[in-house]
Amino acid sequence: MKISLKAKLVVVRVVLAALLLLFWDYALGLYIHRHSPSLCRPHPILTWRLRSRLNDFWDGKASITTNSRGLRGPEVPLGKGAEEVRVLVMGDSSSFGDGVTYGETYGARLEALLNALFPKTRWSVVNGAMKGYSTFQGRYLLERVGLSYHPDLVVFAFLHSDFKTDAREDRLTNLNPPVVKALQELLYESNLYLLLRQGLLNRSGAAAQGEAAQVHRVSAADFRTNLEEMARLCTSRGMGLIFLNMPREKRNRPGEDEPWRDALKAVAKESGAPVVDLFTVFREREAAGDVLCFDTVHPNGAGHALIAESLLEALLRSAMAVRKGGSAR
Repeated sequence: MKISLKAKLVVVRVVLAALLLLFWDYALGLYIHRHSPSLCRPHPILTWRLRSRLNDFWDGKASITTNSRGLRGPEVPLGKGAEEVRVLVMGDSSSFGDGVTYGETYGARLEALLNALFPKTRWSVVNGAMKGYSTFQGRYLLERVGLSYHPDLVVFAFLHSDFKTDAREDRLTNLNPPVVKALQELLYESNLYLLLRQGLLNRSGAAAQGEAAQVHRVSAADFRTNLEEMARLCTSRGMGLIFLNMPREKRNRPGEDEPWRDALKAVAKESGAPVVDLFTVFREREAAGDVLCFDTVHPNGAGHALIAESLLEALLRSAMAVRKGGSAR
C-alpha cells in the first residue's frame, strides 16, 4: 500500500510540531528554574510535589537541595551496593526538615550515626518526607517513588498533616477514573500545560476560592487504613518497619489527636514493628527546659538530633542494626 505524498507531509508536520512543543516546554522549564523558581509544582493527585534537581533553593527558612526523583537530599542510585543497608523515611514537614539544613535532619544524622557505629556496612538514609504530606499523599509517594529505592527499613512519621483540618478530605482531591488520572499526571509534567492551566484559573477566579476548614484531612479510620496499606506494601517485600509517635502539636488540645495515635500504635502492633515514643521523649526533655522546636511542632536542630538518637536506640533494641550491619566498632 502506497502512502501519498500529502499523507507523508502531514506526518512530517505533526512530528515537527511535536518537537517544537517539546523544545518550548523545555525552554520554559529552564526559564522558570533560573528566573522564577519555586519549591513545589502542582500535581493532580498529590496537589503539590517537590521540584526535582533544586540546588540550594532558599524557601525562606533553609536551603533546599533535591535529587532527580524530587526528594530532599543528594542523589541516591536506585540500585543498592552489596554491602549497603538502606533506610527510607516517610512523613511530613517534621521529617522533611522544615527550617533546618539537610545535614541537621534526623535522617541525615541517623545515617552518620549508623555509619560511625557499623563502619563495615554502608548505611544510607533516603528522605521521602514532604512538607504538608498526609498518609494519603505518603501512600502514593511510597508506591511510585519510595519503594523503587529498595529500602531495608522504612520509618513512618505521619500524624500532624492528617489531623489538620481543611475544606475537604484528602481522599476527595481527585475522584477521576484511573485512566483520566494517568492522563492528568502526564499533562502536569508539561510546563506549557501548567502555565495555560494557571492562566485559565486566574481568569476564572477559581484559584482564589477559599473554603472554610471543616474536616480533618484524613480521618482516624482512613489514617489507619493508609498506614496498614503502606505497612503491607513494605512487609510483603521483606522490609522492616519503625513507627514514630510524633511530639505533640502544641496548638492542639491535649488528647485531641489520640484516635490517630491509637491507630498508629495498633498498626505497629499488627505489623510487629516498634514504636518510638517521641511524644513522651519530647515532653520530658521540654519539661526539663530543653528547646526542641522552632514553633509549636517543627523540631529544631536539637530536636532532630534527639529523634535520630531515639531511632538509633530503637534499632539497637530490636537488634535490626546488628543483624543487618554486623558487629559494631
